Amino acid sequence: MSKTWKIIMKGAGVYKIKGLTMDWERGVPFIDTFEEKGQNTLLKQEFLTELVETLKSNSHYNAFKGIKVISTEGEILTDQMLELGCIVAFTHKDRIIGFLYLLIDDGMLILGLWPREISNLYKNNTEEFMSLIFKLIHDPYFFKGVTFLFPSYYPH
Repeated sequence: MSKTWKIIMKGAGVYKIKGLTMDWERGVPFIDTFEEKGQNTLLKQEFLTELVETLKSNSHYNAFKGIKVISTEGEILTDQMLELGCIVAFTHKDRIIGFLYLLIDDGMLILGLWPREISNLYKNNTEEFMSLIFKLIHDPYFFKGVTFLFPSYYPH
């Protein structure tokens, strides 16, 4: 069984799309990328800059605060690491792409992926996976909704 990170967001409820359940109250499991492939992928600072501009200029891109990130070892990290965040994107065909990231000086380091389909794509077809990720900035209307989740405040 793969190691997973858990993303929790109070008040967000439970959603079901195409047989996948997102229970934000109990936590959505993001599969550890290092364990899956032996490395984490770095999205360079230029990508991050363009992603922020895309967020600002597209009404179907949203941002929310209030997540809790629990590490693969069960430690709550968001109390001390505000550089963690999560992006969940939905295509028009209800395909879901979710990734947990850590902001570092060079850009964004992908730490976890959700659902399993996306983790498998990362492991087996990096080129197609990266194509999906870059659509976030180069083809924003490929997605019907993109949500950025930040830990800045988590109500206890």
